[in-house]
Amino acid sequence: MVIPTENSNILRAKPGHHIVLELHYRSGAHEVLEFDLVPDELVGTEQGLMGLSTPLAKSILNEKAGILIPYFTEEIKALKILEITPGRKNIALKPDLHRENPLEDIRAQIEFREAQLFASSGNTKWGSYDPDGLDYETWKKPPGTATTNHKEDSGKNSP
Repeated sequence: MVIPTENSNILRAKPGHHIVLELHYRSGAHEVLEFDLVPDELVGTEQGLMGLSTPLAKSILNEKAGILIPYFTEEIKALKILEITPGRKNIALKPDLHRENPLEDIRAQIEFREAQLFASSGNTKWGSYDPDGLDYETWKKPPGTATTNHKEDSGKNSP
């Protein structure tokens, strides 16, 4: 039997954590499964890794230890998270894969698309812009670190 650590009740299942699960079978049997939760790109390099896109990983993501989670398959009826600890394996998680707020990415993509539409709408009172001059990678950078790629068309508004 696994005895939960002090941190296991505080931590939630996230990429990079080591998870100890108890699988509850329909037959009444129980089985313990241990793995590190990792991005899909890292699965297959070592045993004991579970990718984030697997149905099992999706069902436990952001859950705390001690929770009984309904998980219906032909053989399994539920999962119980016994313990969550920082990952034991030396796995370098890419920062962009362990993003806390994916809505920021979506917002940046929408703002970039709106800027492209504005730039392609023709002349404005500030001059013309080249929508092809906008670069999404530069657009994503925090304010103050990006340089503007807007080009004024000086030939159209000059006297």
